[in-house]
Amino acid sequence: SPPPPSPPPPSPPPSPPVEGYITCSTLRDRPGNQCNSKNFEELTPPEHPEIHTWLSCEGKDSCNSVVFKCKDPARCFVRCSQGKPACNSLWVTKGIEVVCLPKAACNSVFYIDGGRAALSGTPLPPPSPPPPSPSPSPPPP
Repeated sequence: SPPPPSPPPPSPPPSPPVEGYITCSTLRDRPGNQCNSKNFEELTPPEHPEIHTWLSCEGKDSCNSVVFKCKDPARCFVRCSQGKPACNSLWVTKGIEVVCLPKAACNSVFYIDGGRAALSGTPLPPPSPPPPSPSPSPPPP
């Protein structure tokens, strides 16, 4: 009798993606995927905390009135590009890095818990100098 067929080798588990992408685009060479008044959360599954989530907004008004929340903002990024503006009225968790290429790609980017978001690629205004401390005037000679 023929020998029994050997079982197939176990297939390796699929390796998780290192990046998760949420793509919003109004560019001509991509299907229309404009994100208007959308709420997004990071794509990081709890069992793969190493995955980073990118919200990519390409083309004018590709992300309009969009909220992007992340439990771990250090693993979340926003990229606004190829539009003036690509991101308009964007609200993000404090700590998410927002990259604007060019600078005019971002308009009205805020933190969900209040305040204007810091933007990479956009120079922040220099800090205001501290008020002069009152120094005792030297006694007249």
